[in-house]
Amino acid sequence: MARPKKDDARTILYKVRLNAYENRMLEEAGAYASAPKSEVIREALRGYHRAVCPPAAGQADPPEAPDMCVPCGAGILNIRVGAIILKEGRVLMVRNDFNDYFYSVGGRIRFGETAEEAIVREVLEETGVRMEIDRLGFIHENYFICDMPAKLGKEVYEVGYYFYMKVPEDFKPVCRSVTEQGQEEYLEWVSPDDPRTVYPSFFRTELDPGDRSVRHMVQDDRRNGNV
Repeated sequence: MARPKKDDARTILYKVRLNAYENRMLEEAGAYASAPKSEVIREALRGYHRAVCPPAAGQADPPEAPDMCVPCGAGILNIRVGAIILKEGRVLMVRNDFNDYFYSVGGRIRFGETAEEAIVREVLEETGVRMEIDRLGFIHENYFICDMPAKLGKEVYEVGYYFYMKVPEDFKPVCRSVTEQGQEEYLEWVSPDDPRTVYPSFFRTELDPGDRSVRHMVQDDRRNGNV
C-alpha cells in the first residue's frame, strides 16, 4: 500500500496492541479530512477496543492508560523507553518535518506497563515489527527545555530506559506513526559519522553491542533547549 502523503490527513494507518500478552496488527483507512491525526487515532483505538472487548451492559468504556508524563511543579517528569536497533554499523532513528533532529524509536511508558512491555509496544507501533529484547543497555537521566508546542519552554526531567533489540535478518521497518501534533514520522538508518543532530547524543559514540553492562548516563541540555 502506498504511504500517505505527508500533508494528507485523510488516510490514517495505525497499529494497536491488544493487551499485555499478545499483539495484533490492525490497519484501517478512512476519510478524516477535518480531524487532527492524534484525535482520529485515539477515537479509532477506542472504537477498536469496544468492538473486540465490548464493555458489559451499563459499563463505561475503560479509560485509556495515561502516559507517564506528569507535571512536577513548574516542570515535567517524563519516563520513556528507547530502542537500540543496529544494522551494519548504523542505528535506526526517527525524524519528522517539524524538528531538525533525529530521536530514538520509542516513547513514553504507559501507566501499568513495565519498561520491557513498553519498548516492545513502541517498536511494533513505529516499525510494524514485533521485536524481541536483547538486553537493557542504558539508563539515561536528562534535563532539557521542551520544544513541543503544547509544552514549549517547559523544563523537563526525563528518565529513559534504552534497550538493545534483537533485529531479524529480514527486518524491513515501515513507519506509520505520527507525533502528538500530528506530524508524520519517518525512519532512517543513521551512521555514527552523520553530521546531523541525534538525541540522545550518546547514541553517536557509546553504542557497543558487545558490552553486556548497563550504563548510567546523565545529561543536562537545558541551555540548548532540546527535546
